[in-house]
Amino acid sequence: SVQPGEFLGGLRDTLFRGSGLWREQAAPDVFLPPVTLLYRGVDFELRRVDAFRCAEVQFDKRSQKDAVAALNGYWTGGNLGRTVLPPSQPTLIICPQMPGSAPQCMSAFLPGVWGSGERAAPPPIAPAAGEGGPSVTLGSRSGRVYAVQTIKTQSLMDGWVSTEEVYKVRAKLLDALLLAGISPTEGFTIARYGEVYGTGSTYYELWVGIEAFSLRAATLISAAEDPSALERALDLNFEPLDDSSEA
Repeated sequence: SVQPGEFLGGLRDTLFRGSGLWREQAAPDVFLPPVTLLYRGVDFELRRVDAFRCAEVQFDKRSQKDAVAALNGYWTGGNLGRTVLPPSQPTLIICPQMPGSAPQCMSAFLPGVWGSGERAAPPPIAPAAGEGGPSVTLGSRSGRVYAVQTIKTQSLMDGWVSTEEVYKVRAKLLDALLLAGISPTEGFTIARYGEVYGTGSTYYELWVGIEAFSLRAATLISAAEDPSALERALDLNFEPLDDSSEA
């Protein structure tokens, strides 16, 4: 069983400027990644997130606060270009299947011309000789379709997400995907959103990557507003083995 603090000690609302509710905001400089809603059901949504460039920090339970400080420092001018980047959203916590099997990764979408590749992102400042701890790296991630479900916070004021709630939502989502005929990838991602300008509540989602669909998923596909768009986005790989075993 998962013990309190085993995952990340919970996720507290400590990420600065890195997130905001995934909705249209009044300020035009809040970057939102290219995302397409493919399906909305009772138990989950399917979203296509396009390939993106990002700034990332790997960390474990002991170095979480240092990772937050490193990413925030890069965003607010602690880079070789001394460039203050506009806020982007959401901030991602990318997790292995089991918390202790590999480091987690904190990732933020590079906004604007840096995210599109029109301009090279300012390089991170390399740690001084002998200094350890998390450091920022620049990279990119491939586009993927995710199944998405909301994670309830413990308090709207401090934005606390418990270990137990994360795994409860994950188990429920995996069961719903199985019933729908969808094969998920290993691991999962937590997306954090919060008001970028002014005070407001914090919002979390669980993202699970989609690997393949079985024939059982035909009902879900036909229920989508644009089934052809869903099929193109997923590049569907139908796996009949699960269904044939039920005959």
